[in-house]
Amino acid sequence: MHSLMPWWFRVDCRSGTDPVRSVWYWVHGVALALVLAPPGAGAGGSGVAWGDNTYGQLGNGTNMASWVPMAVGGLLGKAIAQVSAGVEDTCALTTDGTAACWGLNDYGQLGNGTNTNSSVPVAVDRSGVLNGKTIAQVSTGDYHTCALATDGTAACWGYNWYGQLGNGTNTDSWVPVAVDRSGVLNGKTLTQVSAGRLHTCALATDGTAACWGYNWNGQLGNGTNTYSSVPVAVDRSGVLNGKTIAQVSAGTAHTCALATDGTAACWGDNWNGQLGNGTNTNSWVPVAVDRSGVLNGKTIAQVSAGASYTCALATDGTAACWGYNGYGQLGNGTTSDSWVPVAVDRSGVLNGKTIAQVSVGSYHTCALATDGTAACWGLNGNGALGNGTTSDSCVPVAVDRSGVLNGKTIAQVSAGNLYTCALATDGTAACWGYNGSGQLGNGTNADSWVPVAVDRSGLLSGQSILDLSAGGSHMAAIVGRNANTITATASPAAGGTVRCTPNPVSSGGASTCTAHGNPRYLFAGWRGACAGQIGQTCTLTNITSAQAVEAVYLAKALVLPSQGGWRAVLGH
Repeated sequence: MHSLMPWWFRVDCRSGTDPVRSVWYWVHGVALALVLAPPGAGAGGSGVAWGDNTYGQLGNGTNMASWVPMAVGGLLGKAIAQVSAGVEDTCALTTDGTAACWGLNDYGQLGNGTNTNSSVPVAVDRSGVLNGKTIAQVSTGDYHTCALATDGTAACWGYNWYGQLGNGTNTDSWVPVAVDRSGVLNGKTLTQVSAGRLHTCALATDGTAACWGYNWNGQLGNGTNTYSSVPVAVDRSGVLNGKTIAQVSAGTAHTCALATDGTAACWGDNWNGQLGNGTNTNSWVPVAVDRSGVLNGKTIAQVSAGASYTCALATDGTAACWGYNGYGQLGNGTTSDSWVPVAVDRSGVLNGKTIAQVSVGSYHTCALATDGTAACWGLNGNGALGNGTTSDSCVPVAVDRSGVLNGKTIAQVSAGNLYTCALATDGTAACWGYNGSGQLGNGTNADSWVPVAVDRSGLLSGQSILDLSAGGSHMAAIVGRNANTITATASPAAGGTVRCTPNPVSSGGASTCTAHGNPRYLFAGWRGACAGQIGQTCTLTNITSAQAVEAVYLAKALVLPSQGGWRAVLGH
């Protein structure tokens, strides 16, 4: 997360009065926005952007800000599949594996062989290490960028003072250089790369995690605080012994990982308890996130490392956060930091609901329930909680749905820096909160305390927005024509719910469907398009027509003694 970060100010959101708003911020990044076309969109898709444009990060050939979406140049005829926004530069990945970047380039982070800023997309150089390869993922850090090719090759470029490019030097590079694979990554195929502030981490198919770069706080996880210009293995002699790592998330100065068995571990900076192990002592090796409390007996499905706090989501929909809580962003009714996970309060707007998604912003957090209810909590000085006020809240408050979101089912929520965006199942996008650079995309630069529709009268006319991502002070979206709807049902209806994201899906795109069962029912399997897939999550790929998926549930049976034998009581 690249964001405006309050340095020291703590508020009391239990006072019942509006807190003081005189807070100094450290500006990590500038505002920009991008809308991109998904796989299969073809000529019908378009890249657009809105917000601040000081360094040309909108990619439209100027350095003038825009309050409404405008076309990104230089990618004519290509369908953009992914975008990643850095501090003052942006990179995009097209469906043909081409990577392009634009904006600030003082360290060569655009990867085009120069250090000249560009206000239009320039191609990442592929004459060297990436020659003949198809890029599958791109990830931007503060002033460096990394990419992963389909054959598992990783390459980075840009700022390299701390060795975050991973090529064995601390020399900046204006073109991609190969991440060293002669050591811990020898013979391994990489599946994920995550660029943090000044360090980078990667994950291999065998579950090996490795990090490189800045390590003052031990965020590389190798038992030292010595910087490394080549990948070093994350220590697995302790909490991760015998486990296969499935996810790695590089934060500002700490890193977290999730194993396939649901074990979560973090390492690095722990000043505010963001490692979640019951202390505020930095750790140079992974330490287990405490699960003796709210996460006892639960399997963690998602973990996200932010600036100074962390949140996790369990498979049963329980959300928990830990670390810095000066604005109530942990959502547990207090503003006290917590060194162990605390449950997000569900006595109010989230009462009786199953949380399906948690999104961590700078100093506010948002969640989405399986029934489409969206709620936010934490810092609200610019209306980022979307409840019609600017009062901070230590507990979830409902996002206002009396206006643009009236009658709509929210499919996704994304918390950025002082603002938030949401996507409805019908493709409607809405944002609320800080709008100083036009990042709400509604044609103004006025903050909004309630959701306002993203302008679709111009380049977005007739297009369905498929995915949203709010950055530090920018918003990214995936749009496309000819979207295909997925009809998701549960059988019986009382058994639980099913959510597919994204939905609708552009032609040739993919969607992930997740089944959430009610306490008295057991998930039994899938029918329809997901038939044959194992587990409560299924993935649909290359979608070219409308799809139907059905999650099957069975009522739990409680066997009780009775006269003459035993009887089964269903629904327990």
